[in-house]
Amino acid sequence: MYLSNENDPDGLRYVAQVVDVIRRERELRGWSAFRLAKESKVHHSVIVRAEKGERIPGLPVLVRICRTLGVEFSEVCLRAETKLR
Repeated sequence: MYLSNENDPDGLRYVAQVVDVIRRERELRGWSAFRLAKESKVHHSVIVRAEKGERIPGLPVLVRICRTLGVEFSEVCLRAETKLR
């Protein structure tokens, strides 16, 4: 699993890809960021700022968002890792 490498020691590219996969799942459902926030009980600004790359949500928040979308967090991680290869 991708965690970091010499070009991305903090794994920020990986987290950005995780957020991108989540955003795509949201869009596939036709949900706005506001609706996802309401359904997941995560503040709207957290979702918007994460999608803009301005904030990194914590693991519990990412898992909660994935559950709300009906997708396994592990699947999101695998898809994000695949995009980095």
